[in-house]
Amino acid sequence: MKLRAGSNNLSNAFETSLINMIDNKSKSGILIYGDEEFELSLNDFYKKNNRECFKGTANQEPFTYCRIDNEGELIFN
Repeated sequence: MKLRAGSNNLSNAFETSLINMIDNKSKSGILIYGDEEFELSLNDFYKKNNRECFKGTANQEPFTYCRIDNEGELIFN
């Protein structure tokens, strides 16, 4: 899946890309933000205290993305 950022904020662009990947059941994607390109991978899924959490990498940097309903939190490890 290849996604282009329409957001003014890189963090929002990452979150939007991750939501699209999750909704489309895609384990990998490419986010293009300005002149930058990020290879995204979702590697693990788990539930914790009513939250859906996903572990993955962005250009080999690990992150965790958790959400409850429509609210999400992105943490770079």
